[in-house]
Amino acid sequence: MGGVVGPRVARLGHTPIPDLCPATAVAAPANLAVAAHHQIIGHVIVVAGNSEHGGLARHTLRPAQELVSVSRLFVAPHARGAGAGAALLHAADRWAAEHRLRATLEVVEDAVDAIGLYEASGWQLLGRRQATWSTANGAPVWLRSYLAPA
Repeated sequence: MGGVVGPRVARLGHTPIPDLCPATAVAAPANLAVAAHHQIIGHVIVVAGNSEHGGLARHTLRPAQELVSVSRLFVAPHARGAGAGAALLHAADRWAAEHRLRATLEVVEDAVDAIGLYEASGWQLLGRRQATWSTANGAPVWLRSYLAPA
């Protein structure tokens, strides 16, 4: 929005933020935040060793150990639409490429804005699958799987 100009991405290091990171984040090599006007407005983590990589590897023709997951990507509501999400997504993808890894991500199908960002950024839809978890009322949740641009 109007107050967020030129967000900058900074690496937070190897220390995961316990309230935001899954247990596998201990192995997360990239923990990135985006800031504008000295305030963190977004966050993303790159996670190695995701159990879903075996399934995604079939679609990418790459070994599962060469894949990492973009996880916990979020931007504060007041900062959306100003490029912070794109900056984080690009930084995570760039980090993976620098380490000869390929980034993947999964998103719930009703996250229309996020899907728009991923597809506009060149991420390739690999497929859909039903999540192993459901909504609070027991309804199934469908996920879309994406692969970072080459």
